[in-house]
Amino acid sequence: MIDLPDWIENETFLEYCNFRKSINKPLKNCAKRRLIRRLDDFRKCGYDPNFLLEVDTLSEEESFLLVDSEVSIQNMH
Repeated sequence: MIDLPDWIENETFLEYCNFRKSINKPLKNCAKRRLIRRLDDFRKCGYDPNFLLEVDTLSEEESFLLVDSEVSIQNMH
């Protein structure tokens, strides 16, 4: 596991990683770091990163969080 910033809840991140593993798309450490950068982009735009992880986990589909953050943020407005 990598070190998480204090604005990401450990349990939420672990649940997200377990979800990715359950759909046969586990995150390697480089992808986890990229995900944290994307979540930081969302956070800077006023979104709650933990909520986004929860929504993505509950959707039970492939993640929208690992796509280009600018496109994702525009689509959320």
